[in-house]
Amino acid sequence: MCRLGLVDEIVPFNFTHNAEVEAIDLLLEVDLIAKVLQHVTADTHERVGRYLLGCGDFVADPDERLNLYRTAFNVYYDNKNVYSIPLFLFLFPVLSITVY
Repeated sequence: MCRLGLVDEIVPFNFTHNAEVEAIDLLLEVDLIAKVLQHVTADTHERVGRYLLGCGDFVADPDERLNLYRTAFNVYYDNKNVYSIPLFLFLFPVLSITVY
């Protein structure tokens, strides 16, 4: 529990100091990648989304890969980046995404 409290301090610090990659790597290590959505801003969503998609190639577990792609989709969708969302059209059936 104490270590997860430390994660909650490190991740926002990294996001405010342009170290999004390190924050994402930390969240991947502790299996809390969905928390990245709390810290993404309009300025950082492109970089975060691209890094999440790139990490998908290196994740061995298929469930973790789907979770990573869902998170990347939500990063783009929540920031209304309509130009990047078509990248995910081929993943809709795989990710079971319902657009609301």
